[in-house]
Amino acid sequence: LEDWPSDKVPGLYECLSGRLPIDLADCSLPTAVRRICEARPERLGQLRPELSGDIETIVARAMDADPARRYQSAGELALDIRRHLEGLPILARSD
Repeated sequence: LEDWPSDKVPGLYECLSGRLPIDLADCSLPTAVRRICEARPERLGQLRPELSGDIETIVARAMDADPARRYQSAGELALDIRRHLEGLPILARSD
């Protein structure tokens, strides 16, 4: 997981929620670009309540629109996932 490419995080969202972070179906390329830049994905806990809490917070941080607020490496993401799995407090903070 530490070498996992950061561009795979939307795939993580899709794997957990069953849908893409932003609906781009039936839209033109300019509309798709605008949606990607402006829209915020629905929180995982709203789609699947059992993902509320740490998992939702981890994925939201990994996909934050502001690069400075995202995990700075796949290793940081892996660390928070490990902490969650071990029952330890995660380092990401929910907004």
